[in-house]
Amino acid sequence: MPRGKLIFINDSNAEYPTKLQGIRNLHFSGSYYRFTKGGKVQKLLHALKYSKKPEVGELIGKWIGAELKMLWKENLPDLILPVPLHPKKKRKRGYNQSDFLARGIASGLEIGWSENYLKRIVNNATQTRKNKVERWQNVEKVFKLEQPYWFALKHVLLVDDVLTTGSTLEACAEIINQAGAASISAITLADAG
Repeated sequence: MPRGKLIFINDSNAEYPTKLQGIRNLHFSGSYYRFTKGGKVQKLLHALKYSKKPEVGELIGKWIGAELKMLWKENLPDLILPVPLHPKKKRKRGYNQSDFLARGIASGLEIGWSENYLKRIVNNATQTRKNKVERWQNVEKVFKLEQPYWFALKHVLLVDDVLTTGSTLEACAEIINQAGAASISAITLADAG
């Protein structure tokens, strides 16, 4: 399995500086791999998501966490939240790949993570062949935050598998910001460019 390197998304020198620009209070965003159709990263993602190999996500998450710990040193997140699957989809797949990424990142950073605060309450259609506007409409009002009072003045790290347009992460970040978060960071396994 190839090691990656954090690709910065919101840095002014980043190749894709406009992704996730809709997230208020964005502290940091990055991806560990670049996704190319038919490439090694696509095979890795398919193993993680569809071949019942969640341990791949946890291992890569540990690598990401170690890199983030060296990068951040201070201002570590208070909590890591994986982007959730709808319970129906999670039952069908057997697990949420983002949970395993978050678990690995939490281990590398030596902080907590939870799959219990951020919930997907609508079983929406797949995002695969949608453009940015359609993706945003597809995830609008799809997520719910449990115990929102806990997030006031906190730094929250969102974790997802693939960054395409950023609409899913933006939708999650919006409800966390509404709860009064001080800052939000976002990490994905791969950036689809």
